[in-house]
Amino acid sequence: MKQVVFSIFIALFLTCITEAVVQSLLKDRKKWIISGLLGNVVTNPLLNVIVLILYAFIDSECVLYSIIILLECVVLFTEAGLYKLMLNKTYKACLLVSAACNAVSFSIGLLLNLI
Repeated sequence: MKQVVFSIFIALFLTCITEAVVQSLLKDRKKWIISGLLGNVVTNPLLNVIVLILYAFIDSECVLYSIIILLECVVLFTEAGLYKLMLNKTYKACLLVSAACNAVSFSIGLLLNLI
């Protein structure tokens, strides 16, 4: 159990760092980074717990990865909504930032899983 909690913490930490780098390129970077950290604290651990449960019950990699992609889309829209609430930016801008952040962190996660 400790190893599971540790791996979820590491995933959250790496996601926050990765997405903060992307958000640091934006105007109002401090606000984006803070809202990004809060958004990730809400979505990342929950997503990772769900994925761990799915791994235990789903044998088909195709089904598993399809569900993970769907869950990542839910995270993308959830974080965009949280950005909109916290930053009072347009939803389009929030969605673009969320998509960029999640694409980078998801890609890095895939690369780390290959190692």
